[in-house]
Amino acid sequence: MNETSTFDKGFRKSFGWFLLIALAICCLPWIFAKNSWWIDFTDTGQIGDTIGGIMGPFVAIAAAGLTFIAFWVQYKANIQQRHDISIERFESNLFEMLHILSIGKRAMYWL
Repeated sequence: MNETSTFDKGFRKSFGWFLLIALAICCLPWIFAKNSWWIDFTDTGQIGDTIGGIMGPFVAIAAAGLTFIAFWVQYKANIQQRHDISIERFESNLFEMLHILSIGKRAMYWL
């Protein structure tokens, strides 16, 4: 599994679904305003007030999308950091063993 790419196939698939749902929600005011078969806006007051009330959650949708991206990047950074730390531990152990081995060889020369 390739852990180096932040925006991998899983991210693109998840974000694509998010964008599709957000686009569908963005089309709702147009559907409500043009098609009177479901809700008749002539009795509810001005169309601007109604669409303004419907459009309010779009700021929350945009915030949800940005939060999703932020969490995804943090998740990938944590995976990368875990990988880097494991490599660093291996290197540290390897060099410590080589150092101990070289000290042991030097001690054998004195005997």
